[in-house]
Amino acid sequence: MKTTIELAGIPLEIELPTADHLPAYEPFMTRAAPLLHVGVSAQEAAELRRRCGRGGPASYWAHLLLSLKVSDALLPYRRTILHATAFQWRGRAFLFTGESGVGKTTQYLLWKLLYGADVQMINGDKPILAFDGPRIWVHPSPWTGKEGMGQPIVAPLGGVVLLRQGPTDHIRRSTAEESAGALRAQFLVSRDGPTVQRMAERLAREVPVWLLTNRGDEASARLCQDAFEESLRGRGPSK
Repeated sequence: MKTTIELAGIPLEIELPTADHLPAYEPFMTRAAPLLHVGVSAQEAAELRRRCGRGGPASYWAHLLLSLKVSDALLPYRRTILHATAFQWRGRAFLFTGESGVGKTTQYLLWKLLYGADVQMINGDKPILAFDGPRIWVHPSPWTGKEGMGQPIVAPLGGVVLLRQGPTDHIRRSTAEESAGALRAQFLVSRDGPTVQRMAERLAREVPVWLLTNRGDEASARLCQDAFEESLRGRGPSK
């Protein structure tokens, strides 16, 4: 399967061994001339599946591997994919990021339960961040996670929450020096380098970053809401 899609304003031709995941790419298809080509072969997909020691069809692994290759290919355009759940609230995009299983989707579902239509999903697993302007923007991508949550919404980034699990709920603002490394670890790239470092440092420096220890309950979502409200009002760091 070969087609051209546009991600965060960059048209690129993608190539996969099958069309099994074509519906995921259809909302992003474009007639624009591609600036680059990114492809995954059946052999590469099979090798990734073997290395991970898991089952599933080769088409799934090809779809997954393409996200990594696309993220690498977008770096020269000052864009990358971040492992996070992204939603829009009050005109800003907010990200929940952290290791797999830490509760990113749970936090979104809690927000949706508490705040309803005021919260709109952008991407449930791999949003794209664009760093090529005075603000950092969050874009959707075809890689929406096992829940398949995503919408064609683009919004300026309002803040990032670094999630941890714990016996109590607690949130605090992180310093740029403290959070840059943790954010960098969630960039979906095959190798580190100066471009990735600059992006992570800008992310940590220009938008609020909070450390949230949570039990996955409504109280943790309300703590976040209070922190986001305070940030949007410009009152400085949350305690």
